[in-house]
Amino acid sequence: MDRLRGRENVIAGNLERIGVALAKVAEGKAALKTGVSEEQFDEIALELQDLFGALKSADRAARELDREVYTTPEATPVDAETRMAEVAGEKAPAAELSEETQKRLKSLELE
Repeated sequence: MDRLRGRENVIAGNLERIGVALAKVAEGKAALKTGVSEEQFDEIALELQDLFGALKSADRAARELDREVYTTPEATPVDAETRMAEVAGEKAPAAELSEETQKRLKSLELE
């Protein structure tokens, strides 16, 4: 679901950018009809170029989201009685120490 939400956000952002781009195109057309200066028209064109650059970036992000693959963690067997006792507080959970920690603990015990 989170993967789809990310894609949904990208698409919503793209729709907004496309709407702004269409407004800029309409603004450019209107400016040409009214005889706007070349400098002002270039400004509109640069804004459009930036918008299309943002759209390309968003498309790349959407493609990257499509490449994400969710894999479930590997299931491990559980002793239900022991686990229920741990949850109920009847038994302290067994502390799993790393191999390095176990070695260090043994060396401390020997000292």
